[in-house]
Amino acid sequence: MSVVDSVDARDKILRFQVAGEPTTTDPAFIGDLYDSYVSRQVYDPLLQFRYAQKTQQLQPLLLENMPEKVLHEDGKVTYKFKLKQGVYFHDNRCFSKTNGKGRELVAADVFYSWKRMADWSGMAKPGEDKKIPSNWPVFAGKIVGFDAYHDEQTKIAKRDETPFNYDVPVEGLVLKNKYEFEVVLNQDDVSFLWWLARARTAVVPREAVEYYGRTAFQHNPVGTGPFMLADPETDWQTDKRRYLFKRNPNYHEQGLPRLDGVEIHYFQATNSSWLEFKAGKLDIINLAPEYYQDVFSTLKGSPKKRKERKKVAKEVKPQWIKADSRRAGIQLYIEPLLDMIYFGFNMQDPILGHSEDEKQDLRNRYLRQAIAYAIDWEDRNSIFYDGMATIYDGPIPPGLAGHPNPEVEEAWPTYRPQDLVRARELLAKAGYPDGEGLEPILFYISSEGGGREVRENLQEHLRTINVELKPREPMWGTFIDEVQKGKAQMFAMAWSTDYPDPENNLSIFYSENKPPGNNNFSYNNPEYDGLYREIATMQDSPERTEKLIAMRNIILEDVPMIGSLARTVYRLAYRWVKNFHPVYSSCHWTKYVDLDANDPDRRDP
Repeated sequence: MSVVDSVDARDKILRFQVAGEPTTTDPAFIGDLYDSYVSRQVYDPLLQFRYAQKTQQLQPLLLENMPEKVLHEDGKVTYKFKLKQGVYFHDNRCFSKTNGKGRELVAADVFYSWKRMADWSGMAKPGEDKKIPSNWPVFAGKIVGFDAYHDEQTKIAKRDETPFNYDVPVEGLVLKNKYEFEVVLNQDDVSFLWWLARARTAVVPREAVEYYGRTAFQHNPVGTGPFMLADPETDWQTDKRRYLFKRNPNYHEQGLPRLDGVEIHYFQATNSSWLEFKAGKLDIINLAPEYYQDVFSTLKGSPKKRKERKKVAKEVKPQWIKADSRRAGIQLYIEPLLDMIYFGFNMQDPILGHSEDEKQDLRNRYLRQAIAYAIDWEDRNSIFYDGMATIYDGPIPPGLAGHPNPEVEEAWPTYRPQDLVRARELLAKAGYPDGEGLEPILFYISSEGGGREVRENLQEHLRTINVELKPREPMWGTFIDEVQKGKAQMFAMAWSTDYPDPENNLSIFYSENKPPGNNNFSYNNPEYDGLYREIATMQDSPERTEKLIAMRNIILEDVPMIGSLARTVYRLAYRWVKNFHPVYSSCHWTKYVDLDANDPDRRDP
């Protein structure tokens, strides 16, 4: 029986949508924010982001306290952890020894879950296709002996076609007792604790993975989280793009969750979600840019007017609310994102990427630069974000150290404006005067979320310098798979910063993070890599900021990507949604939200 079959309209089932289609709940295979949303309903990592805070702060979730940090003379770092006692996995038939009763979480579960991220075979059962987890770069190079374990087990698994041996010890993963463990890092690392609050490092039970197998486990989640998928056959409705979760009655955080369940929807067309929200069938919606004018005032045109609109956004009430008293009290929530909307290049491509021939390498760079100067970001912002996004240049979004600051830096403006004269000069230097001799560029973009319109806009810009695109528009899952396999010459993508440190954005250009990691460009620059390794171990300081700026400028000059835009998310929530303090990249907020189930309008949507 599914959640919707087992509750009536007065039960507290929160209904909201995500912008992309989730494909898995399995932490080891999470590839994007949409997967994280469904996974975090079911799974807990060790830490979490403190709720209702404007700036992200960490706090214990599965731990008694924040881990103790010990610095060693040789530069290594030890973190000491102590799990909370009395945390249990969801009841599930995989626990045969306890007749389906969920067992207690122990320290060995943490190490097992993390070792899965190193498993080349993708935990596949015999007969299943092997799939390499994309999340190994989270730990690669960080933990003493973990890379050696990964390399040795990969070698054995490939040679003998055998599964990874999860029982082989790792030097830097030290079990002290049932609830206590230590993790020894090769050196200090600014990202380590942040990653322990993300869905990718969440804890899973070995029994469930081995019972279901890698493929089935992705949609048969068993965790310690606030909600649980009651019936995978009816509650994971891929055909209807609806995912249903019910309250975990044994959740370890007292008084949580406050909801009876969560119903997550994905709509291919944004007008579908808008119509569902207006009909009262969704409680919360992320407002798509094409509907800004339905909600905000109709200020358009100059940058000054757009700034005015941002100021009045909180005060302006949607016009369509007036016709229906039920909708009185709709709340608007505004959140600027640490966001990067960009176009990327395949740096292994012989036309657009790096080349061992220095002259060819320089010509390819000129071509990338020419394309960068042909794009009109003001036009993109106006058409797709109603002028409400923030345009900037490079990989570091506003609000983080290293973001372009024209008041103190003369080298680069806040963003690179369209310059067709410069673009044509660079195109000629690349060996394609007026575009002659350049074959159409194979361009990939997801067919979902207005992909076709973005592609058409880019084509319009590039035709001003006689550069043509050969488009491919697959669904998201196929899109990301083919980009990582290097099939695209150029592609459109977004990066939502996982934690408030520029290292996170800069990590996607680090060569060690090449696919299946998050370096979808396959970018490889030794100077950049050296700087990255330095800033990854440095605390915030003027010296670190100088290195961040140097890395940013390498990317701006070398152009593996073109961008960016930082979006602002505008959410609407009906009056019956209580205690809603959304943070875009923190997917665990659902357990804190409450609903007034007795509101007469919600009962009869």
